[in-house]
Amino acid sequence: MRCSTQAFKTSAAMLLALAATVAVAQQANEPPAKDNTTNTPFDAWTLSCVTHSASQAESSTAKTRGCEVRTQVVIKDDKGQQGVAGVIAIGHASPEQPLQVMVQVPLAALLNQPIVLLGADDKVILNLTYVACQPQGCMAGANLAQAQRDQLTQQSASIFVGYVNQAGQKLKVEAPTKGLAKALQALDKQKS
Repeated sequence: MRCSTQAFKTSAAMLLALAATVAVAQQANEPPAKDNTTNTPFDAWTLSCVTHSASQAESSTAKTRGCEVRTQVVIKDDKGQQGVAGVIAIGHASPEQPLQVMVQVPLAALLNQPIVLLGADDKVILNLTYVACQPQGCMAGANLAQAQRDQLTQQSASIFVGYVNQAGQKLKVEAPTKGLAKALQALDKQKS
C-alpha cells in the first residue's frame, strides 16, 4: 500500500494553516495557543499525544489531539559511537484516516529505491514510498493494514528498516518490537 498524494497535500495544508493561525495570533498581540504534549513509554516505543488548543482570537474553542507511537533506531559503530539511523512512527493523520507508518532515514538514502519494513526472516512486511526530505532526513510512508500490523507486533524481538544508500549499499537497521503491541493498543484507545 502507498501513502497517498492526497495525505501528503493534506499534511502540507495543515502546516500552512497552522502557520497562518500562529501569525494571526501574534498580530493580535496575544500569546499563541499552547500545545500540551504527553509521552507514555512502552519499553522501546513511546505513545506521544499532542493536544492543540485554539487561541483566544479564534471563534472556536475546540481542541484537536494527535497521537502516534514511535521508536528511534540507533546504530553503533565498532568504536562505540552511536547515532540515530531512523525513526519509525505509527499513527493516524486524523481520527477518520487509516493507520499509517512513517519512517525517517538519513539523507544518504537513495530515493529511487523503496524503504521496506522487514520481519526477522527478511520477509517484507510493508513497502513505503518517499514523501519528503528535510535537513534531518527523508520520510517515507504507507497505510498500515490490520494484517501488516499483526505481522509487526508478532515479531519476537525486532523488525528491520531496509533501504539503499547513495553508494548503492543495501542497509538493514534493527528496530526493537518490545512494547509495540501495548503501545498500539494504547493508541487505539486514544482514537475513540
